Amino acid sequence: VEGRDPATKNASINGLYGVVNGGFGSSQAYKKVGTGSTRFLFYSQRKKRWMINDELDDTKKGFAYAKTQDGGKSAPADHGDELRWSVFNGKEDGYLEDAAVRCVAVATDKVAGKEATDKKAAKESEAAQEGDSDEEDEEEDEDDDSG
Repeated sequence: VEGRDPATKNASINGLYGVVNGGFGSSQAYKKVGTGSTRFLFYSQRKKRWMINDELDDTKKGFAYAKTQDGGKSAPADHGDELRWSVFNGKEDGYLEDAAVRCVAVATDKVAGKEATDKKAAKESEAAQEGDSDEEDEEEDEDDDSG
């Protein structure tokens, strides 16, 4: 999912989403990978729309939605620019269509690579915080030596 202006409300819908095993209902579901807010992209049979929410649950309205006529049979990226996303813009404005938001398919290895990179970075960060990383500290000292 891309295109939501980072300066606007609910820009957290932007990001790479990987397939969720088992989907949601009878359709595919996707979970945002990497750091940041938990987001799910799934088709709600009940509401007849693709939704982006913080959990696999269509009882809440969610952060964004896109109506479709195919019953969720096609992945959101398969619709191209025909799929129009409405994003929650706050209590005053409610949901407004954002023509810049779109869903594009990416190679599975890019999603897996992003997930692996984020996990590695998280582990390295934890190790650095625990002080288990003396070798890295020495290397940093050498790099910082400008004299």
